[in-house]
Amino acid sequence: MTCILLLPTALLLARYATPLIVTVFGKNYLPAAAVMQIHMLFLVRACFDFSPAVRAINKTRALVFSNLAGLVANACALAVLLPLAGIRGAVVALVFSSVVEAVALGIQSARFYAVPLVSFIPWKNMGKVAGAAILAGGILISPAWERYWGLPGIVSACLLYLAAFAVLLRLAKVPEAEFLLRRVRNSVRSILPVADV
Repeated sequence: MTCILLLPTALLLARYATPLIVTVFGKNYLPAAAVMQIHMLFLVRACFDFSPAVRAINKTRALVFSNLAGLVANACALAVLLPLAGIRGAVVALVFSSVVEAVALGIQSARFYAVPLVSFIPWKNMGKVAGAAILAGGILISPAWERYWGLPGIVSACLLYLAAFAVLLRLAKVPEAEFLLRRVRNSVRSILPVADV
C-alpha cells in the first residue's frame, strides 16, 4: 500500500521538479530541482519499511542497530560525496544511508521471522505497482503539457497520469489497490450520502 501511494508521488515530483521549484520559489532556486529529483529516490526507498515488523514482535533493538548502520553509511558517504558534489552529494548520501538502514533492518526482520528476505517482501504485487507507475508514466514524457499549457497543462498531465495508474492497478488486480478504492468510495459516500457513487 505504501508503494501505491509513494511511487506515483515520487515519479510526478521528479518529472515536474523544475516547474514546481520555479513556481513556488522562483528562478533563483532552479538548481534545487536536481536535488529534489535525487531526493525522490528516498521516497522509493520508503516503500521498504521493516520497522512495523520488528515493532510487532517487540524487537526494537534492531531499529537501533539499523539506524547506527545508516548513520555510519551516511558519514562515510558524506565524507566522499560532499566535497565532490556539494548539496547533491549530501542528498545522494542520505539516499544511500537510508538504503543501508533498510537492508540492515530487513535482514534482521527476516531472521526474526525465520523467512528468507526475498520472501519477506510481496515482490509480485510490488512489481505490478511499479509496472503500473512506469507504464502510466508514458503520459508524462511529452514536454507539450508544460510548454504549451503551462501550469494547467502540468496539473492535467498529473491527473491523467493518476487516472491511468489507477486503471492499470485495477487491471493488474492488486489487492491493496482494491482495498484503497473501497476506502475512497466509502469516504465519498459518507461525505455525499445522496450521491450514487
